[in-house]
Amino acid sequence: MVRDIKVAKKPYRTPALRILDSAAAKSELEAVGAPQNADTRQMLSVLNQQLDGKKSAAHSASRSSLP
Repeated sequence: MVRDIKVAKKPYRTPALRILDSAAAKSELEAVGAPQNADTRQMLSVLNQQLDGKKSAAHSASRSSLP
């Protein structure tokens, strides 16, 4: 197929991306995701592990700083 040179191309628009932390991703997934979906449950499980790991790491760091 030969392109008609007289017709202008549509300008390229980059996809809109948002960077989320673990807590924001979890709340977004809980709001939008289907809880019966296996992929949704797996992602929530991973996010919960990350959030629990951050909490326990912060807690243990505060303990070790005590005299």
